[in-house]
Amino acid sequence: MLFRNPKDLATQYMRNLAQVIEFQNSNRMRLLRATSEKEKKATKFACMAQQELKRRSDLEKQAEEEKVQLQREVEKQRAHCQSLEARYKFLNIYAFEVTLLTLRYIISLSLDSGIGGDSSVSFFDAVTSTPVQGVSPLNRFTSTGHRDRDHIGAMFQTVNGSAPSPIVNADAMMTTPAMLGLKKKSHRQAFLYNYS
Repeated sequence: MLFRNPKDLATQYMRNLAQVIEFQNSNRMRLLRATSEKEKKATKFACMAQQELKRRSDLEKQAEEEKVQLQREVEKQRAHCQSLEARYKFLNIYAFEVTLLTLRYIISLSLDSGIGGDSSVSFFDAVTSTPVQGVSPLNRFTSTGHRDRDHIGAMFQTVNGSAPSPIVNADAMMTTPAMLGLKKKSHRQAFLYNYS
C-alpha cells in the first residue's frame, strides 16, 4: 500500500467510500421502511381500537336504552296484570252477587206463588175443618193481574170466595163421609147400600 500509486489508492478509497455510503443508505431505507410500516400498523390498530371502543360504547348505550324501555314495558305489563286481576275479582264478586240476587228472586217468586205450588203434597186446596178463605197463595190471577178469590169458593158452590167447611161442626158426629165432605145418606139408603 505504501508503494502503490496515490491515484490508484484514491480511486480505491472512493470506491470503498461509495460502497459504505450505499450500504448505509440501503440500511437506512430499510429501517425507514420498517419503521413506516410499524407506524402504519400502529395507526391502523389505533383506528381499529377507536372504532371498537366506539362500537362498544354504542352497544352499551343501546343496551341501556333497551334496558330502560324493557323496564317501562315490564311496568306497563305489571300495571295491566294488576288491572286484569282487579277486573277478574270484580267480575267474580259481580257474578256472585248476580247469582245471589237471582236465587233470592227465585225464592221470593216461589214464596209469592205459594208453598208447593205444583207439588202433589200441597194442602191449600184440601178440605179443612175451618172456613175456606179466599186468601190462599194459590189464588189464580185474572187477566187484569188481580187475584181471583172465587175459585176456592167455586169448589164448594159459592161465589164469595169464602165458604163454611164441609166437615161437620163440633156438635155433630165426626164420620168418614163427613170428613170427606160427602152428604149424609138416609137410613133407607144406608140399609140398601149395606145389603145390596
